[in-house]
Amino acid sequence: MTETQLLNLMLSAQDLGISPLKAINGGFYVVNGKVCMSTSMMVDKIRRSGHSIKIIIMTNQKCTIQATRKDNGDTMNLEYTMEDANAAGLSGSATWKKYPKIMLYNRCMSTIARILFPDVVGSAYSEEERFDIQGVPASQRPLEVPEEQKDIVIQAERLDESTGEIKGLDPMSEEQAARLDVLIMEVDDKDYLKKITSHLGLDSIYQIKSQDYDRVIKSLEKKKKEKNIQEMVESGHPMKQALAAALDTARKAGAKIKRKKANG
Repeated sequence: MTETQLLNLMLSAQDLGISPLKAINGGFYVVNGKVCMSTSMMVDKIRRSGHSIKIIIMTNQKCTIQATRKDNGDTMNLEYTMEDANAAGLSGSATWKKYPKIMLYNRCMSTIARILFPDVVGSAYSEEERFDIQGVPASQRPLEVPEEQKDIVIQAERLDESTGEIKGLDPMSEEQAARLDVLIMEVDDKDYLKKITSHLGLDSIYQIKSQDYDRVIKSLEKKKKEKNIQEMVESGHPMKQALAAALDTARKAGAKIKRKKANG
């Protein structure tokens, strides 16, 4: 990659609110003036903007995704099938033959992202679509292990083994996301959030799996309680009073904290 290409890549990433360093480390390309990025990067940007993405069905034959905008409620259901891939001359590539489920997902996700969220991802294409832009025939495309091979497993909540369909892939419900948002604002500690996401191997706190949700919430509630105690002590309240007030607030918020039994 030349210096000019690298500069173009970094500036294009910056325009979309993507860290230039993250862009040059993979998953982001500029091909013939068009931006291509991994679908996991697209999903992360869309969810960070507060919008909803749900994978309804994902099999070796089709992928169906439902997306909803937070600002105006516009909703779209999009399906991409193996018939669509055959018609586009895609299924002959080595990657499509080995990872049909992921490749169907990538095409479906990038299409719905461009249609419903152009303000978030611009006119970006998925990584594999860069070969379309370059005009590389399917039979001549190299075998690539999609980044989403890992990301889809991270997102998956349930697998219907009788049909092979993955359903309900959102890591959180709207109610859970709302509760998380409130705690994040109350804790107001970016370094602490980074520690959580780093520990879970995630890029964003909003990518947490359902099995980790309760643990993350408890951790944030504990941090919030510690912050409340510290603020009261710093404002001149005795430690015992600050602790009692923090515990009372936590109980009112629904935390199950046992009260100390009186002696005698």
